[in-house]
Amino acid sequence: MLSESVKKVMSLKPEGYLLKSMTDEDIKKNIDDFFAKKKA
Repeated sequence: MLSESVKKVMSLKPEGYLLKSMTDEDIKKNIDDFFAKKKA
């Protein structure tokens, strides 16, 4: 079940999202991939 805050954010069509449960390596990879796409 999605909380109201998640529903509001998703309506803004974010480029992605990070979860608190992600490892440091996964977070860094997601951020690096995001900026790599922005540069391209």
